Amino acid sequence: MFRQQDGKRELVSVTFRTADGEKRFYRYQRDARAPAEFFDEQGHSVSKFLLAKPVPAGRLGDGFAWRIHPILKVRKHHNGVDYAAPFDSPILAAGDGTVVLVSWQPGYGRYVRVKHDQGYFTTYAHIDKAAKGISVGTRVHQGEVIAYVGSTGLSTGPHLYYELRRNNQYFDPTTANLPAGSILTGDQLAKFKSIAGHFDAIGRMIGGLVKRVAGDG
Repeated sequence: MFRQQDGKRELVSVTFRTADGEKRFYRYQRDARAPAEFFDEQGHSVSKFLLAKPVPAGRLGDGFAWRIHPILKVRKHHNGVDYAAPFDSPILAAGDGTVVLVSWQPGYGRYVRVKHDQGYFTTYAHIDKAAKGISVGTRVHQGEVIAYVGSTGLSTGPHLYYELRRNNQYFDPTTANLPAGSILTGDQLAKFKSIAGHFDAIGRMIGGLVKRVAGDG
């Protein structure tokens, strides 16, 4: 189903018919800063939980594997992935979450760490600087600019070191089998279900009018 928005049609709900029956999804925007997503009838987002590539201008370099460290010259496991990109290229939040660290370490250089739902953390390291307004406690949304590419710490050139972990276990962010995106709860879930019910009511009304016109014809 579509609605008119500034002269343009906007998809607000969609129904798929499968062997298990109908599945409905509804467009919903949690707040003004968050992008709109499609949710199922239980309030589970069908969007990707975390982005595999949080720097759009990046080119994948060293992956999640053992390697000879280019500066230390010792064999170490690379616990994340590198994305080479020009200085000051924007780095996006891989998913919704809360900033828990904006800091500096000799290895990471400057970095930002974000805590996501279900105990996941992402780290964005070797950055030149954090984006304006990004500090510990800031709530960020998927796709929001949180930092800019640099070459701080143990770095051989401008790139993002991107790390994903949960319970102190590291995962390859390009291949990790992650859950779906946001899950609505509490007041947000109640509001979503009210809007979804409104869309369903409009859909039934339109369907009834179509049948009536077809019958008259």
